[in-house]
Amino acid sequence: MKHLRMSLLQRIVTTLSVLFFAIAANAQVQTPKYVSINGNSGGYFEYLPSGYNNYTTYPLIVFVHGIGELGSGQPGDLDKIINCWTALPRLIANGGFPTSFNVGGTQKGFIVISPQFKGWPSGSDINDVINYAVNNYRVDQSRIYVTGLSMGGGATWDFGAAFPTRAAAIVPICGATYPDQSKAQSIANAKLPVWALHNDFDGTVQSSYTKDWVTNITNAGGNARKTIFPDYGHDAWTKSYNPSYRENNMNVYEWMLQYTKGGSAPAPAPAPSPSPIPVPTVSTVALPGKVEAENWSNMSGVQRETTSDAGGGQDVGYIDPNDWMDYSVSVATAGTYTVNFRVASLASNSQLQLKKSDGTVLATVNVPYTGGYQSWQTVSATVNLGSGTQTLRIQSTSPSGVGFNINWFEFVTATSVAPSPVPTATTTNLPGRVESENYSSMSGVMTETTSDATGGKNVGYIDNGDWMDYSVNASAAGTYTVNLRVASPYSGAQLQLKNSSGSVLATVNIPNTGGFQNWQSVSASINIPAGTQTLRVQSTSGVGWNINYMDFSSGGTTTSGSTSTSGTGSRIEAENWSNMSGVQTENTSDAGGGKDVGWIDNGDWMDYNVSVSSAGSYTLNFRVSSIYSGSQFQVKNSSGAVLATVNVPLTGGYQTFQTVSANVNLNAGSQTIRIQSSASLGFNFNWFE
Repeated sequence: MKHLRMSLLQRIVTTLSVLFFAIAANAQVQTPKYVSINGNSGGYFEYLPSGYNNYTTYPLIVFVHGIGELGSGQPGDLDKIINCWTALPRLIANGGFPTSFNVGGTQKGFIVISPQFKGWPSGSDINDVINYAVNNYRVDQSRIYVTGLSMGGGATWDFGAAFPTRAAAIVPICGATYPDQSKAQSIANAKLPVWALHNDFDGTVQSSYTKDWVTNITNAGGNARKTIFPDYGHDAWTKSYNPSYRENNMNVYEWMLQYTKGGSAPAPAPAPSPSPIPVPTVSTVALPGKVEAENWSNMSGVQRETTSDAGGGQDVGYIDPNDWMDYSVSVATAGTYTVNFRVASLASNSQLQLKKSDGTVLATVNVPYTGGYQSWQTVSATVNLGSGTQTLRIQSTSPSGVGFNINWFEFVTATSVAPSPVPTATTTNLPGRVESENYSSMSGVMTETTSDATGGKNVGYIDNGDWMDYSVNASAAGTYTVNLRVASPYSGAQLQLKNSSGSVLATVNIPNTGGFQNWQSVSASINIPAGTQTLRVQSTSGVGWNINYMDFSSGGTTTSGSTSTSGTGSRIEAENWSNMSGVQTENTSDAGGGKDVGWIDNGDWMDYNVSVSSAGSYTLNFRVSSIYSGSQFQVKNSSGAVLATVNVPLTGGYQTFQTVSANVNLNAGSQTIRIQSSASLGFNFNWFE
């Protein structure tokens, strides 16, 4: 647990450091108090409502900051709480916090206590702050609320679990604490109201934490709700704490005030007009035909919502990994059907499976990045169905923290030009073109009609590990350039070319071409002997791609997946690794655009395939960025020998790049170079040459 938490701390510190900026406090008054509440808190900011007096009691909010604001609580440190983030203390400082809120016709203003902690706070630390506030302020003890962001959101969860009857409600935002079943049970048993908020594509604290907390609490009979913003980045608090952000006509402060400790839950807000669209009457859909996604017969974990897609009505959203919907259908005739799915997603690696009632997988469908949860595209799969009434299940098989929406799916009779009879395998003479559908053997793939300029068929439905074997006859031994015609809506697709003994001849990175029928050519160089032989094309990535053909020509240099290096220089994009551990790609603002590699922690590494024309000493230039002055990496060969150790300077930001250099001695020929982080401080990496 300690190891997991420390890894998470590094992510949080990195993100908070990048986002930090300062602003002078003004408007509403927050008073610094350099008072030690307990051993982990040496000071706090006090905000008192307008007209505060000794004859009235007031609701209390305890705000718990993020890890970047840890400090002694003394002058010079305490200001971190106000000078960072558009969270509650800064909102007050900027005059953006309402002086009172309407509760049942009565105006109520909050006491806000914002302590500064020296280390990660426990639930007991927060309870000590509440005790201090109760003893020193006019606190309405039936209206005590705790909220926090990131580290503070995690501490809010921990407090709620440890002291579930102390507060009237809690609001954890992007909480950095692992979901715990027993803690969730404690919160549920006490019926402690929870509103948890998170960005869906938070790269610092994954949104699955919040989703799993809320699921665990609600499954245990508790009162928890979640808001998952369809946004990237860690900052979910700016929107969450903004009084203008409302759900069910309430901001988080009004939501808090509807709860009192020991009081009954508020009556549900009246349904908006028109009412929430009645749950549809489940009926069996005749196939061929269209099935509206919201017309499930059973489901787990999903919700209906109004759609902006053509035709209006409802779609199904909030689909987390393993969530599912069952549908009753009646198939008129057994046979092959094309299924078109109307989907939307902000992620590039969402995925669903269509299953029979016995769990048999009929199709696995990759859901592309569409630009938004209401930006719709249609993706297709081919399935074989028996006749008669049956239940079909759509289940999310996306990775953790990745979601999608679905509006409808329809079944049309597949053009029965029989599943394009499997081509009779022929041996292709090289140099020459190998059509992808002319494999001699394969595993897991399907052919389909292509919209590429050449027409005919391509190979698709290629999942990780799927492969195709091709019989070729090379006229002469030597180096051949292979131009592969490929398409993919994803970044990160990859294939390997292998010989019959399983040796990897080339690793090829497939770019995001914009769709499964948007085609580009990528190249690699391979060395093969003369004569008849088998070449295998195998997927080595978790995202799908299509291939139309491969053109082999004599001679060549390697470009995609491997890089040819000579004395004249050659640039390798950092994201074009052949293998890696622990890193992620992201959009770069460096000159030239494209991607860089980030989230590089100590020990993380990337491997690159290069072909060196002649042995000798080479100068390598690395395009790097960091917010630290002690970042470092090593350049290694495939045996693990360190070729160079490179210090990464403080560049001023993760998107402020500089070029640093090192000299290395390289042998001639194809080889693997590893870039490996050798310091605990992170950096980003765009390219090297």
